[in-house]
Amino acid sequence: MSAAPTEPSPPADAEAAGSRGRERLRRVRWTVVAAAAGRGCAVAGSLVSIALILRQLGPDNYGIWAALLALTGLFGVADLGLGYGLLNAVAEALGRDDPVRARQLVSSGCGVLAGLAVAVAAVVAGVFATVPWTNLFQTPDATAAAKLGPAAAVLVGGLLLGLPFSVWQRVAAAGQTGYWVPAWDALGAAVSVAGVWFAVRGGGDFTALAAALAAGPAVAAIGGALWYFGKLRPDLRPRCADFDPVLARRLLASGGSFFVLQVCGMLLPAALTLLLLRQAGPAEVTHYTLVGKLYQLAPQLAAFWFAPLWPAYRDALARGEAAWAHRTFVKVTLLVAGATAVGGAILVPTAETWIRWWTGTATGPLPALNVGFAVGMLLVVATTSVSTFLNASGYVGGQAWLAVGQVALSLGLAAVLVGPGGAAGAAWATAGALLLLVVPVQAAVLQTLLRAQRAAAA
Repeated sequence: MSAAPTEPSPPADAEAAGSRGRERLRRVRWTVVAAAAGRGCAVAGSLVSIALILRQLGPDNYGIWAALLALTGLFGVADLGLGYGLLNAVAEALGRDDPVRARQLVSSGCGVLAGLAVAVAAVVAGVFATVPWTNLFQTPDATAAAKLGPAAAVLVGGLLLGLPFSVWQRVAAAGQTGYWVPAWDALGAAVSVAGVWFAVRGGGDFTALAAALAAGPAVAAIGGALWYFGKLRPDLRPRCADFDPVLARRLLASGGSFFVLQVCGMLLPAALTLLLLRQAGPAEVTHYTLVGKLYQLAPQLAAFWFAPLWPAYRDALARGEAAWAHRTFVKVTLLVAGATAVGGAILVPTAETWIRWWTGTATGPLPALNVGFAVGMLLVVATTSVSTFLNASGYVGGQAWLAVGQVALSLGLAAVLVGPGGAAGAAWATAGALLLLVVPVQAAVLQTLLRAQRAAAA
């Protein structure tokens, strides 16, 4: 008898591509699991800290505290987008099996960030001394206003201290070993919670609470960098001899668009909070902040998937494996958006109960605010998934302009809606800008980009 015909063996390139795809997904899953566990600890710590601080300060002063956090949080973009530019560059170097260039990129990025931290600290020291804190935060309490300046300086100082060390987080993500980052974030959250507890027990003021919150992220950045470059990847450890001014300039140039995206992401919530504070008062800021914290959970959980997929998409597209990238992008977007819709349907009727159980504070029925946040939450998750794919595809400049338009439209809508709607007006302003501007533009860009990538792969 003749032998039965056999299926032809797949080409070696196809086998290698399949193996790489499985390895990418394995690393993504590990990162998601680690991020979920670590972020769960961080969120729990944040909720505990908010409850402690709210009881210590009271609703009115907590509104001022929330506005202070939003303002100082703007300094989180002090890296000028270099961190994300570094992620793309290091991912490409590691994909080409070039650890020498990767180390030069890390060393150059770390050197630039150290210089930026020193420069920003010098500017902040002079500016903060002249800020009219009483007028800015609309507080008649002169004693409390006098403590806002030192508290702001402590919060910003903590961010700048950890800035050069935060490079390890981008490097770990670029090497698809980002599952170590949440562990250190969880440790930092524990440090912050412990600090807040001691500050509250001691009757601490704004400055003491600021020091407690700033300590955690600094520990996560500095301790994580020493561990990662000292034990896990000593071959990528920053060295002064590997600093390259040319690479440093290139990183700064590539980080420009990411910087705009970061600024817009930080500016919008801060501007909305300050606008709400001035037009509606501290009580509305408290409602907006507490309810908003509940609806931030879904985007934060979705980010567990999006963050490790960024370098995975980039690796696949660089190797001509666009089909894998497209298939994974569609599956993840549908899965995460569907789960977010279910979560929003649960939160809308139960948010008041959760807040009362969490903080002991009754917010009252806020249906318009809850629905606005639920709609915005779903839109944020869907558009963030698209943004992640566009970032990995190198389409960043257009997104920067889109983000500027989103901020402008959101603030324009808020100026109209906050007066009659209070906190609900701010929530609907954000959702409206996403629906009217970001969604249609992203849909058009994505359609063109996917078609081009399929043609290039073919």
